[in-house]
Amino acid sequence: MRRYYSHYSLLLLSLFFAAANSERFRVIREWKYINFTWPNADVYDNALSRGFYVPENIIISGIKFFEDYYYITLPRMKDGVPATLARIPAGPTAVTAPAFEPFPSWEMNAEGDCNAFQNVQNIEIDPKGQMWIIDSGRTETLTSPSSRCPPKLVIFDIKKNMTTTAYTFPDNVASLNSNFLYDIVVDDTDSGFAYITDNSAKDPGIIIFSVKDHHSWKIRHSESMRADPTATTFRVNGVIINSPLNLASISLSPRVLTTSEGKLVVDDDREVFYSPISSLKMYSINTTVLKNEQNGANNGEYQGNVNTIGIKGSQSAGNT
Repeated sequence: MRRYYSHYSLLLLSLFFAAANSERFRVIREWKYINFTWPNADVYDNALSRGFYVPENIIISGIKFFEDYYYITLPRMKDGVPATLARIPAGPTAVTAPAFEPFPSWEMNAEGDCNAFQNVQNIEIDPKGQMWIIDSGRTETLTSPSSRCPPKLVIFDIKKNMTTTAYTFPDNVASLNSNFLYDIVVDDTDSGFAYITDNSAKDPGIIIFSVKDHHSWKIRHSESMRADPTATTFRVNGVIINSPLNLASISLSPRVLTTSEGKLVVDDDREVFYSPISSLKMYSINTTVLKNEQNGANNGEYQGNVNTIGIKGSQSAGNT
């Protein structure tokens, strides 16, 4: 009798959680295609007719939340992407597919203007409300790559609505013609650093930017940052593709940790986690290594310690 009761209780518990989940999850945002907050109907019609706006060429890459908005990156992998950085309201809206508002303005998304954003793959927003924006400067990367502008990092203060830092990477750190600035994490220790993955087919690595020194360098480690030759085969919708894809997403261990006694401690000795897309291994490297420019001296290979964290279930582009 006791066993029957426990099975019955488990069934009720399962039904309870299923019901709870069905209530908890609902669609709040979905798009068949992405549209924008155009100045007027004439501008919209003109953009469509000239190919300035090609809805099927627009994809979402990165999403970050801050206060009342979701900030979204729309990489210019093909033509017809009128804005590469935009935002939508985070609160309730009358529709599930709100129009995207170019951020911070249409002018700052002007293609061909090197003072504006050309191709933003990902961003980070720190607790102060500063948006860290990586711009490869290269557009139409999947069709006819065009190196329109030098690659750069822009720090934009969302609350003040102004750019506080604009930094152009030197060619030996991020090549004008072959860089692919893919992902970024921000480390607020030692006056501030940004760690950026360059998914370049020719020169992959982790780029380090020092806020204090307004200076950058690159750490290269072929074994962990280049594609694994044994993991370059992908199956997409039944189609087999062979592509050697280097390191992409990046993540940073927390600065505030909880000890086994339940105490909070601040630990500046952090780890940066990364993996090539064409790899089954996850790696990490300590931030003390990245902060030491000598470890990337003379554009050479880093010879020190890189940790192999474990094996992934399959190739992947994202870290959680």
